[in-house]
Amino acid sequence: VQPAVAGELGIPSVPVVAGVTDVHAAFIGSGAVEPFHPHITIGTTGWITCEVPFKKTDLLHQMASVPGVRPDRYLMVNNQETAGLCLKWVQDSLWPIGYDELTALAATAAAGSDGVMFTPWLSGERSPVEDRTLRGAFLNLSVTSGKATMVRSVLEGVAFNARWLLDAVDGFVGRRMPALRIQGGGAQSDVWCQIYADILNRRIERVENPTYHSLRGAGLFAAMSLGRLSLDDVAGLVPVTDTFEPIAEHRETYERMYREFKSFYGALRPSYARLNGRRKMQ
Repeated sequence: VQPAVAGELGIPSVPVVAGVTDVHAAFIGSGAVEPFHPHITIGTTGWITCEVPFKKTDLLHQMASVPGVRPDRYLMVNNQETAGLCLKWVQDSLWPIGYDELTALAATAAAGSDGVMFTPWLSGERSPVEDRTLRGAFLNLSVTSGKATMVRSVLEGVAFNARWLLDAVDGFVGRRMPALRIQGGGAQSDVWCQIYADILNRRIERVENPTYHSLRGAGLFAAMSLGRLSLDDVAGLVPVTDTFEPIAEHRETYERMYREFKSFYGALRPSYARLNGRRKMQ
């Protein structure tokens, strides 16, 4: 703030740092700032992002690399419309109990939810397909399907959708990335983090205070802008507090169910187009 302006307004003459976009703040706040070191987010929406050394656009899967934090680097960006929002929908519409209670309930159901599956397209989808007519669904319900099974199937459905995106991300970057940092409100749940590790078949690293990743990133960005830190310093300032490895016994179940999950898009897409093609998105 210029001294004359500060004097007129009666405020200190302090440095002002411009804002930073959410994806860049999340990138910095994850501490995964090296090239091809991805982070994944379970927020209202979901995404997988990492720094890449090239400019590229993938129209088929709705992904692109945009200018990054370093002047000669880019961030790969994409977005899934509903991630943590699916659990909020369960809370608002089905069982009005706390998130911790819902995830604890899910933990009592077996991996694979006894075959019950959930498609998390409650607001359509953007990545890895752009289709605003898609909607959510429970599939393979039976009279024995209880609350625990259904809640777990929602957590698994969000993770299956992330796996679908991760397959496209691996193709975009031209390699299989062995581990992902995880953050966002949903990452507070041990159960959900383990489900992600199992379904993605990758090591999942949870950062400290995962809910505040963007706030942390904005603060670190301010320090960088003032010359007090460099991006290279950030990795050592964001600790990983928990690591989740894929459970081998769950792999066959989840691989089989993932194949079914991908088939739902092709099978249900024509119906959704007929039902929702002329309706305004809610």
